[in-house]
Parts: sequence; C-alpha cells; structure tokens
Amino acid sequence: NARGGVLGGKKLELVTFDDKIQPAEALIQLKAAADQNISVVVGGIGSNVATAMIDAVSKHNARNPNKIVYLNISALSTELTEEKCDFWHFRFATNVTQRVLTMVKALPKDVKSVYLMNQDYLYGQGVYKDTKRFLEQYRPDVKIVGEEFIPLLKIKDFSSYIPKIKASGAQALLTSNWSQDFNLLMKAGNEGEIGRAHV
Repeated sequence: NARGGVLGGKKLELVTFDDKIQPAEALIQLKAAADQNISVVVGGIGSNVATAMIDAVSKHNARNPNKIVYLNISALSTELTEEKCDFWHFRFATNVTQRVLTMVKALPKDVKSVYLMNQDYLYGQGVYKDTKRFLEQYRPDVKIVGEEFIPLLKIKDFSSYIPKIKASGAQALLTSNWSQDFNLLMKAGNEGEIGRAHV
C-alpha cells in the first residue's frame, strides 16, 4: 500500500477470521468474508478445513457474480490439488506425496526399522499411505515395527507412547505430527531418550 497499492492503485486490507481448525467454523467465516465482498481468502492450517473451503468457494462462485479465490498456504493433503483440484483454489506449498517421498529417500541407510505415528485425519492418513508405499518402493529393507494414529491436537502428554515405541525396536520414528502434537511428542521423546525421529 505504501508504494501505491496494486492493480492501478487499489489498497489492500487484511481482515482476519478464526476457523478454529474446524470445517464447520471455517464455512461460517467464509460466509462472513463473502458478505463483506472479500474476494481473496488465504487459508492456513488444516487439510480438513481446506477440503471444506475448496468445495464451498466453488459453490459460492457458481452462484454469485462476486468471485472468491482461495489461496492455500499450508494445507498439504495431495488430494487437494489432484482429485479435489478446483480452478478457484491455489496452493503454495508442496503436497504430502512430495514431502513423504523426500523423507523416505533421505532416511539414513543404516535405519532398518521404523515406527509410524500420524494424526488421524486427512493429512495424517495421506502421510501414512504414502510412507508405506514409498518405503516398499524405495526402501524394501526397512521394516515397519509399529503404527499409531492419534486424535488431532487432543493429547496433552505423549510420555505413555514412548515405552511402546522403544519396545518396538524402531530405529526411527516417522511422523507427520505438527503444532502441539509435534512439540509434545518431541518433549516426551527427549525425556524418554527415544533417539532419532524423522519428520
């Protein structure tokens, strides 16, 4: 704005809405944005939220002359730009498949056993599926010795998981956890001397 704005002098205004990482709440906030004639919506965390937003923006644009573009900066599920691909949705980040392929290819050669822990929603399920697929394809020498799905952002202490991971004999923990689920898992792992984790 200080340099004159965009598109011939139009000023940009940042208006914030809180979706609380809940699809239903995101749709309420999208309606509020549409009622204010906001034409660009930037979304952050949550493939579950992004799935609902992509569908709702597409339906809104089919019925209304005031179109909305949904800019996705961090909802990573591969389906969002494949099966659920939509003209009005643009993602800036790499998807799950790209990230998991990189993680598997970067796994140290001396690692022969892994434990999988993922959050139980679209993103975590995608990471789980791709991890198994790429381990089989690129690292058939690696054995999966444990699998765990956890409820998204519900666990306050991961210390009860550490003995199970250690008892499995895993040399590495592969996880898609993010936010407090990642921080608390790493805290419990450090306190329980779990060793190395790959994210």
